[in-house]
This record gives sequence, C-alpha cells and structure tokens, in this order.
Amino acid sequence: MGKQDILDKIKIAVIDSGIDKALKSGITEIRNYTGENEFDLNGHGTSAFNYITGYCQNIDVIICKVLNSSGKSESSPLIAALTDLLDTNVNIICMPLSFAGFDNEYAVNIIHKLLEELNKKGVIIVCSYKNGSKNSFPACDQYVVGVYGGYLDNNSVFWYKNRKMVTNIYPECIRTLNNKRCFFSGNSKACALATVIMIEIAKKINNSSYINIYDKLSSDARQVEWDYSQVDRSLEKIFYYSVINRHKVVHEKSLIIKEIIIDILKNYVKDEFLVKTDQAFDDDYYNLVSNMDEFINLISKKLSIRISDKDIFPYDFINLDYLINAVGRWDKNYEET
Repeated sequence: MGKQDILDKIKIAVIDSGIDKALKSGITEIRNYTGENEFDLNGHGTSAFNYITGYCQNIDVIICKVLNSSGKSESSPLIAALTDLLDTNVNIICMPLSFAGFDNEYAVNIIHKLLEELNKKGVIIVCSYKNGSKNSFPACDQYVVGVYGGYLDNNSVFWYKNRKMVTNIYPECIRTLNNKRCFFSGNSKACALATVIMIEIAKKINNSSYINIYDKLSSDARQVEWDYSQVDRSLEKIFYYSVINRHKVVHEKSLIIKEIIIDILKNYVKDEFLVKTDQAFDDDYYNLVSNMDEFINLISKKLSIRISDKDIFPYDFINLDYLINAVGRWDKNYEET
C-alpha cells in the first residue's frame, strides 16, 4: 500500500459521525473532535462502519468523529483528525463524506498538506464526492481516491483512473443506530465499498511480493478510460437486479400474505398504493423505505418468519406484487417449486 509494508492485520480509520455506543467493543479506538457525546448521534458513521465490517473481518478500526448529530462539520475537526492520524500506523483512511461548503482557502491548503503527508507515509485515503457533484473537496484532491457511485453489474466491478474511482451505488440493507435496518446507498456507500475493495487487495499484498495498490486497482478495474457522463445513476436501474431475484409465491399463500401486508400497509401508505402496478418511485415507495425496519419487523411477526437482512432489496417496496414476491424469497416455505 503506497510505501508502507502490509501488516497481517489492516488498520483503517473511519472519519464520519462516530459509532453507535453498542458497538464500542468492536472498535480499536474512538476519537471525538466535536463538542458532542463521543458516540454517533446521526447514524451515518455507524452505517459506514457496519457496511465495511460486514464484508471485512479481522481489521483494526479507529473511529474519528468529526460530524455532529446533523451530519455537519467545520474544517477544524477534520484538520485535527488528519493531524492525529499522522502519528498512527493506519493503512487506509475512509471518509464517506464531503466538505463541498468549504470556502476557507487557508483551511483547504492545510488539509491538502496533511493529505500529502499521509500519502508520503503510504496511507491510502478514500473519500466520497458529494452526491450530484464531481468536484467536491477533499475527494477531488490529488492525494485522495475520490469515489463516485453508479449502478454497476455487482459490487466486484469498479472503474478506476488517476486515483478516481466509480463503484456500485446499489442500495444495501444494513444496520444503523440502535441496530435498526436501513438502506445504505449514495456516494457514501460507494466510498465504503471502495474501502472494502482496497482492504481485500491489501490483504493479498504481502511483504515478500511488493505490489503498489494503485497499480493493482488499475489492473483490476473494469474500465480505466471513462468519463463521469458515462456513470448510470438512474433509480430505474434497480429493476435489473429484480429480474435476477424474482420469486413466485403459490396462489393460496399469496392471498393470505396479501391480506396481512395490506393491513400493515394502511399505517404507512395511501390507498392508491395498494392497487399500484407500475414501477414508479413515488412518495409511497420512499415512505416504505424510510420505515423499512418497523415494517419488516411487523411482517416477520405477523407471518412468523425470520427475514435475513441480505435478502431485503429496495425493489421489494415498489408495489404490492413485489412485496408479496419478496416474502417468497424471505421464507422459502412460501416459494412455488
């Protein structure tokens, strides 16, 4: 990784909104650079941590809290966090956030110098672009792998050139504050996924066979020549995945499931949603997604089934038919053979 030797255990730092108090035992160190409680009051940092550790075990993690409960920060907490990390043997710094609002040239120059010093030490710095932007700071800095999200074939596919990267933006169901389910998506998810990819590459690099991680990213990338205009961020792309994961519920079971789901849905959506057959992403869809944890728990209780987080997909909430078919995937006893 850069000029550092790879140790048996990768050490990463996650600079975000902190970590849920319940997860403290799984953290190497917590560093708080805000005036708030040291633990996560926003949920974004917990989501990023759970995403990375859900794919990567046996890593050391330093949590650096720079975002407050509203997900905001000034430049000074980030400067302090990066300064302190210079004195650690961290391998990768993950920043699933952006500071597009920076208008203080002095602060930007300080951060740039810190990123340069970390780069000289061989630290890989990964940062997300602001959603909707291709030029936010510090993702655009020359010493940072700036990450932008798009709908790619799967999580293993990525594009890379000149320390800029595109990874799969597809929303995934993970746990956030208080162990609640949520969909993790956007450039923040893309950044966390990029970190996972780099951790896996780093684990393959050993001291007897030196490989530069940037060269490895270039050699493994699906595309090395690309433009941001080629990145597909259309929500309709999620239906590509629904074709792969469709299940059909036996007719007699589907009627029972339908009655139960309709009864639950009355608390969350308008009556029109109950007869909706199109695949449009309307307000009811987003309402269901935002209340997903409560909704899934009710379905699980009413149908007496255990639902795995890995089997929950965003297209499950498009309309009633999709929800009924999702039950067939969540509990194979309902699936038609």
